[in-house]
Amino acid sequence: MKKINRCILVTIDCWRFDRLKVFGNNKNIMPNLDNITKESVIFKNMISNSSNTAPSFYAIFMSKIPVIDGDYTPLPKDKESLPKIIEGEGIKTCGIHSNPHLGRITHYNEGFDEFYDLFENHNSKSLRKSVIRSIYHFFEILELEKIILYTQKFIWKLIRNLFRKTITSDKKFKSPYANAETVASKAINWLSKNYKQSFFLWLHFMDAHRPYFPPDEFIGKVAELSISDKKKKFLHKWGNNFKPFLDLPKDFNKEYEVLTESLYNAELNYIDYNLGLLKSFLKKKKIYEQCSLILTADHGEALFEHDNLGHQISLYDELLRIPFILKLPNFKSKFKSQIIFDELVESIDIAPTILELLKIPKHKSFNGQNLLKLIKSDDFNEKDFIFSALLHNKNNVYSFIRKKDVPYYVMISCRTKKWKLIFDEELNHYELFNLLEDPSESTNLYHVQKPDLNLIKELLKNLIRKEIESYNSETKKISRIISLHKINGR
Repeated sequence: MKKINRCILVTIDCWRFDRLKVFGNNKNIMPNLDNITKESVIFKNMISNSSNTAPSFYAIFMSKIPVIDGDYTPLPKDKESLPKIIEGEGIKTCGIHSNPHLGRITHYNEGFDEFYDLFENHNSKSLRKSVIRSIYHFFEILELEKIILYTQKFIWKLIRNLFRKTITSDKKFKSPYANAETVASKAINWLSKNYKQSFFLWLHFMDAHRPYFPPDEFIGKVAELSISDKKKKFLHKWGNNFKPFLDLPKDFNKEYEVLTESLYNAELNYIDYNLGLLKSFLKKKKIYEQCSLILTADHGEALFEHDNLGHQISLYDELLRIPFILKLPNFKSKFKSQIIFDELVESIDIAPTILELLKIPKHKSFNGQNLLKLIKSDDFNEKDFIFSALLHNKNNVYSFIRKKDVPYYVMISCRTKKWKLIFDEELNHYELFNLLEDPSESTNLYHVQKPDLNLIKELLKNLIRKEIESYNSETKKISRIISLHKINGR
């Protein structure tokens, strides 16, 4: 009889690494996940290959570094992705999400036997939202991808205006995304019909993405200050319109920083509660111990570090360092306690690891490493450095194709365990940080003249220069495709 292999990938949008006890946070924000970490493998230096959703998921599903290894959205139809490979092996696949950048129009449905785009369902009731949705599907049916590209600016503007109306009206606050309860319930419903066979299930939670709309009962569990409806309305209105490189509102003060972080923590607490229900269901069906469970993020979230809120155009560690928790099948019978690794690993390693968990050979196009080799001490090549990258234009927020008169630029970081160099092509600006002595990346050492620093600078600069020159040479004759998202936001 063929062995049954089950794997669940949980991705949480905007999930910072520092919200769990294993990373030093003792506020009990995610108690269910804290318990899961006790019986899991923890990678303390998991680095996202970008700071926005589209390029980050390109790394997760394609095992390629965005920008460096290709333009990252939509997913290329002619290349193998993680779900396609798994489906091709006859394993049941299901994807559940509520992110507008991970839908059918960007080809994220391909490879899933069942694909639930809850963003579409969640925003289908109003006439205006239905019109936007219909435009997408009309163009998709006709395969007019270029028209989709050029109309995206208009469509995103409509959607953004809808969100603003939602948060500035006197009606009850409502998130533009399906909530954690909806995502988890859909997963449990699907599992109830498919748990007896091999499967790959992907869940993506959007609750920790701005604007923050946690249920009131979860705010009380983690909030450091009381949050009145008036304050919540201000936070929703201001937070959803915040842009980088702009001054904070005149009436902004330190209290709102604390309140904003409380709302963010409450969203994570709400996700955690629903993941607890999912865990209970798996235990009830007696498959929890046999399941591979991966919990991670696409990227982190800035909570006022470097004068940012959200995940704007930057590559600092509040956006790039993410949790990575791997609960292996029958973990307790194999290991005495939690295992923690400090080695540098990255998002492109996720897909090869999942293939190994499902007993599928690594695909030749994947660039990442199978992390089970590190756990088994079996021929794992520790990385000397990791790249993260994105494309941007700070003055052209809404777009997703590089037009002749509007240039887009590479932002790229190269890091070791100790050093990190960030280069912004648009500003021709470098930042160098000593991550061990300055983990908050507050002191730029690039212009400090010391022999050892100069050596590090030149080493990292040469690595970055090589990648940018290679990328630019490959894209001279074609447009740089940007993501189907607001360049500075999602």
